[in-house]
Amino acid sequence: MCRAALSLTLLAVLVVFAAGCQRRGPSPNVEGAARDVLVVASGIDAISLDPAVAYEFSSTALCMSFYDTLIRYENSDYTKPLPSLAARWKVSRDGLVYTFYLRPGLRFASGRPLDAAAVRDSLVRTLRMNMAPAELLADNIAPERIRVVDPSTLEIRLAHPSAYFLSTLFNPAAGVVDSKEALAHEVEGDMGSGWLREHSAGSGPFTLKSWERDIAVVMERNENYWGTPPRLRRVIVKDVKESTTQKMMIERGDVDVAYDMNPLQIEDAVARSGRVRALEVPFLRLYYLGMNVKFGPLSDVRVRQAIRAAIRYDDLLAMGSGRQLRLRGPIIKGLVGFDPRLPGDYDPDRARALLATAGYKDGFDVELAVSGGPTVFGPTREDICAKLQSDLAAVGIRVRIKTMSSTAYLELYRGKKTQLNMGDWGADYPDPHNFAHPFGHSKGSLTQRVQYANLRLDPLIDKAGRELSPARRAKLYAVIQRHLMMGGPWATLLQPTRLLPVRVEVQGFRYDAQDPMDYRTVYKEPQ
Repeated sequence: MCRAALSLTLLAVLVVFAAGCQRRGPSPNVEGAARDVLVVASGIDAISLDPAVAYEFSSTALCMSFYDTLIRYENSDYTKPLPSLAARWKVSRDGLVYTFYLRPGLRFASGRPLDAAAVRDSLVRTLRMNMAPAELLADNIAPERIRVVDPSTLEIRLAHPSAYFLSTLFNPAAGVVDSKEALAHEVEGDMGSGWLREHSAGSGPFTLKSWERDIAVVMERNENYWGTPPRLRRVIVKDVKESTTQKMMIERGDVDVAYDMNPLQIEDAVARSGRVRALEVPFLRLYYLGMNVKFGPLSDVRVRQAIRAAIRYDDLLAMGSGRQLRLRGPIIKGLVGFDPRLPGDYDPDRARALLATAGYKDGFDVELAVSGGPTVFGPTREDICAKLQSDLAAVGIRVRIKTMSSTAYLELYRGKKTQLNMGDWGADYPDPHNFAHPFGHSKGSLTQRVQYANLRLDPLIDKAGRELSPARRAKLYAVIQRHLMMGGPWATLLQPTRLLPVRVEVQGFRYDAQDPMDYRTVYKEPQ
């Protein structure tokens, strides 16, 4: 190549490079028009997008865009369910019969009518598939108790009154599926679950266009949506697991929303770019320290009390964004039963005295298991464990931290083989029963992992779950939590508040703790 040709080639390259560098303004969204395409960065841990199977954080969140439920909650108000597919409902005086009246003219994305039979078939499908999400419904309903009264009316008879039944209907497990569409792709009796793993057949504001694993989920506006049509034509959820990459992408304008950045990264992005703002959102989640009561010293209630008294809770709060809430029990703020007056203050002298009385004047050795990685409010799980290690060392308890992968940690924890463990719990549905039962009932999913049972608590937790009066429920949960915080196997640490970075042109974002990918009201307005 001659020098003149080489010079022209280099000049062309520089022009292209310079043009690329000038893209750092309003979100370019190279996949489509900036006004009606939202590009999101999020780590996707989904295994299936079938609502009867979806149980991971990202799969349940994504399913909420594809499938509607009978009721919904909005603006982080979990005290009052609102109409969705059901325009209204009534409850019998004994709390056993729920009658739902559907909106007129409902249709699936396929154009097929959505009627009471479709709702019944979807609930029955979830129950009969009997995957993990079915447990959320099976507590209260059975297939034979779901009856179609007429095309627009559905009746569900409960075996017993349930204060939390309605809230379970907000989970994608109760999402209404176009069963005819699903069964048209049934293979060997799988009820369409194989096809629905990567396709959608719902009535939600968006439909699933494609899912290329480890690359992106693409959803498109449902033109048959019964509600106010979304202003976005397309939403692209890019599978980006590294928070540093997400930060670079949102600063540059390659994505409009990023879900997995920590508070320090978000604050830096807001300060550096001038085009990123942070939304502050509540979170139905808590962080806790668990104690396996079958492990030597931890079998003594006085030792468990000593551990709770040894923790500097205020220091833990200060480690994050400063927006966390101290929890004194397993029921979080925003739900009936939250009680900031429960006992549990930092008191190292009391901790030492309790250990001495229990026969551990010189302390003891114990292992603390944790899965590595960041928390939603800032510090890593390893950072939190190091702080707990320091606090417990001050009263003589010598902690060895065992950090492992999430898979290895869950295998150890579910196998009841941890001694101490640091974990977090997020709500499957927005009701205190989803916290009191796993943390307190002998059949709870968490109590079984730490081998704790207090049979006197079981009837109280069952009663609170069936009590329809919020005031009486709150009193029952006060008693339950007091028992757990005095003799139980938990030190409840904090409830996080999450920061969510979005580009300044993103408006109308309605983020709440149960439905973190609700894009039906989102639009983009050039700033």
